[in-house]
Amino acid sequence: MSTKIEKVSELGAQFRIGDWLVEPSLNRISRGETLVQLESKAIDVLLYLAARAGELVDRRDLQDAVWQTEFVSYNAVVGRISELREAFEDDAREPRYIETIPKRGYRLIAEVSFGPLPQPGAAVLAESAHEVADGRSPYPGLKPFGESDTEDFFGREAEIAALWRKIASRRLLAVIGSSGSGKSSLVRAGVVARAPPGWRAVVCQPGEEPFLALARAFAADLAGDPEEMRRLLAFHDPDVALAVAARWRGRWDETLLVVDQFEELFTLNPEPIRERFAELLRRLVDGAGIHVVLVLRDDFLIDCQCHAQLLPIFSDLTPLGPPAGRELRRAVTEPAARRLYGFESESMVDEMVGGVEGERGALPLLAFTVSRLWELRDRERRLLTREAYERIGGVSGALAQHAEATLGAIGEERLPIVRELFRNLVTAQGTRAVRDVDELLSVFQPDVRHSADAVLEALVDARLLTAFEAEPAEGAAARTLHRVEIVHESLLQAWPRLVRWEAQDAEGALLHDLLHQAARIWDEHGRPDDLLWSGAAFREYAVWRERYPGGLTDLEDAFGRSMTVLADRRRRRRRLVVTATIAVLVAVTAVLALLWRQSVQETRRAEARKLIALGRVELDRNPAGAVAYARASLELADSIEARMLAVESLWAGPPTL
Repeated sequence: MSTKIEKVSELGAQFRIGDWLVEPSLNRISRGETLVQLESKAIDVLLYLAARAGELVDRRDLQDAVWQTEFVSYNAVVGRISELREAFEDDAREPRYIETIPKRGYRLIAEVSFGPLPQPGAAVLAESAHEVADGRSPYPGLKPFGESDTEDFFGREAEIAALWRKIASRRLLAVIGSSGSGKSSLVRAGVVARAPPGWRAVVCQPGEEPFLALARAFAADLAGDPEEMRRLLAFHDPDVALAVAARWRGRWDETLLVVDQFEELFTLNPEPIRERFAELLRRLVDGAGIHVVLVLRDDFLIDCQCHAQLLPIFSDLTPLGPPAGRELRRAVTEPAARRLYGFESESMVDEMVGGVEGERGALPLLAFTVSRLWELRDRERRLLTREAYERIGGVSGALAQHAEATLGAIGEERLPIVRELFRNLVTAQGTRAVRDVDELLSVFQPDVRHSADAVLEALVDARLLTAFEAEPAEGAAARTLHRVEIVHESLLQAWPRLVRWEAQDAEGALLHDLLHQAARIWDEHGRPDDLLWSGAAFREYAVWRERYPGGLTDLEDAFGRSMTVLADRRRRRRRLVVTATIAVLVAVTAVLALLWRQSVQETRRAEARKLIALGRVELDRNPAGAVAYARASLELADSIEARMLAVESLWAGPPTL
């Protein structure tokens, strides 16, 4: 093994993987007359796997070895593996070169050899030097253009310039547009990546932890300051957050904070967190002097009106529609032209642009189509061809066809797993939900989780989902979270099967969202009983749970079971209270009855004593009357005094006949 590692690591050394010739110094692989140019990172990944051929390579070790000090998401590893599989014409389901070990890593299963190598063919030697530069696709597909893609971002120059003029003159702005209008690409690849000299611009995305997301945006610039990094751990405290932001602001002439996908604040967080985060953003503007741009879907703009701190955005909104005409055409053709590629015919470009121009939310479909054309490009003629365009189904059918082909590869028997995954990745408002991978997989029963993990990996490999890592702030004890989300909201409208699934699940989706939010807050606060649903809320949950066809995550299930236990405990407590109340009432009734009886008896005895007294008065002069009194007294209460009176009366005189 040591010899293998030394050979692979040797700079420029050629070797074979299966029947492919690998030339690391040229970033390419070849087989016969076929040559494939790879990105340098893909070659680095291949070298690392080849040095450990046949062994399981942990994906975290692979990421650390290839990217080292660079902070990248796990999606970067997945992307390079997918690039290698495409280059080797490999199949993830039936691999011949690279095998995926679910939740572990990868294994190079093809034979690695270092024997005498034949000279490459003429086609290899004649390959254009320009091809070396096109390892990374100039079209990100459904993903937005990022800061590193700014060289390939065309067609928005006017909007970028206008928005920077606004930013320079105002502190709080909002960019609004429909889903798929290109908002994220504009602010990331256009605004942030092209900040003027003296400006520092960062981006955050709220997700389910908006305060932590904002802390991460500042963390990279504060990494060299241990004191500030410690204060980042208390970023949930508004005063601490303001102090950290002010310190960050002071490092540059001007600063810009872009809060992308701001609608996540409303779809993934409860009202108290929304209010606190909106208040913090306003304090960053007024107290720290930071320029803030909110980027959100136009159908969530009304939610901003509920927060007084955000009202200034309404005085100068920046609506954004998709590019049109010449600018849209440039966005399609210029990235390929930079790599000396072209489209086979102008009519094909006209057809593609005409199919989406003026259509709301259709831009991502065009972006996905062009990215698929790039994957299927004719490398020899350096063309994106009509044959490939028709094969993928054109703009209207490319995404749906790709999604259905992915499901076909996954297998009909595992469709319920796919549906359950998407059920938990879409909110009731029809937006994407970010989920922790372990939490998402906990929806499934233990005997199904291995299959679910493989399905999840396949969906990520197919770029229907995107996976990334959420790193905690430096110095935090929290573990790194692997997270996943749907690659773009356009998938929710363009894939008929998913649209049908959403419609079928719409009735219970809102309560599921509320359950997820409530369970997360309950867990963050130490799982106290007073944060559990009770009364009408619990009864509504119980009815919903009986009808809900999907599974719950471990946290949601724990929340539900705790609610049930609490409800049972309160029910038993109510029964005890009712039983005790009845017992008390019976006892009180008995006591009252006894007291009433004693009172009646005491009254009769008092009347009897009065009659005895009257009889005593009559005894000497009217013994017969005294007998009558004695008899009446005995009828009320039998007493020795009454009997003595009767005897004495009878003795004093004969009874009246």
